[in-house]
Amino acid sequence: METVEIDGVSHRYYVLKRKLDFDEDEVHEFKGHHNFTKEQIPPHPKYDRPSRQPVSKTMNAMLNSSTGGTIYIGVSDDATVHGILLNQYKMDHIEQNVSDVMHRYTPCVPSHRYSINFVPAVDTTNPDTVKKNLSSSSSVDEGMRQKAHSLRLYHHCWCDKLLRAINYVQPQYIVEIVIHAWDPADPRNDDLAVGKMRAHPIHINEEGRAYRRCNASVREVQPYVFEC
Repeated sequence: METVEIDGVSHRYYVLKRKLDFDEDEVHEFKGHHNFTKEQIPPHPKYDRPSRQPVSKTMNAMLNSSTGGTIYIGVSDDATVHGILLNQYKMDHIEQNVSDVMHRYTPCVPSHRYSINFVPAVDTTNPDTVKKNLSSSSSVDEGMRQKAHSLRLYHHCWCDKLLRAINYVQPQYIVEIVIHAWDPADPRNDDLAVGKMRAHPIHINEEGRAYRRCNASVREVQPYVFEC
């Protein structure tokens, strides 16, 4: 992770093809794809099983662990930054996708429990282009931003097709999905807090399962919801 100041504003960015200085652990997870749920994963051409694990599984595990954590989409398992191509419409799609998943959990997850950051991933081979890449922007049709996205299918959404049809190079990003640590003192957690100790609840995911983070992996736990 690097920072640069542009017009008095500090910008964060990742360097393409560079390895991060930390590995996957209890609070860090790397994903090379952005298929959030099982139904969004394309079928395997040879085997009757998914070829990857949905992002929702890790989101659920970090929610059920009091420490929270961050999922880095666009980073491979060996910590290499690859980035994913995004424009504003695809960013909107990802934000809606995450919100949709969180509302499918039981209990559903309020927006203050997580945040989403879109951080540029920049080729620094030519240092003179770094600031240019970070400050560049493309025009956005606000009317198109109101168009509904396809969220629960593995087929491409209209925003994916548009992204591939545009004849100029789109910027690449790392998508950080940050699951905030459980704060028992936060009054916004009143409806979620469990018992006198105000412990965090166990969230059941969209498949009726519950997970917890265990080192750099997830472990399924008995799916139940605490009662006060």
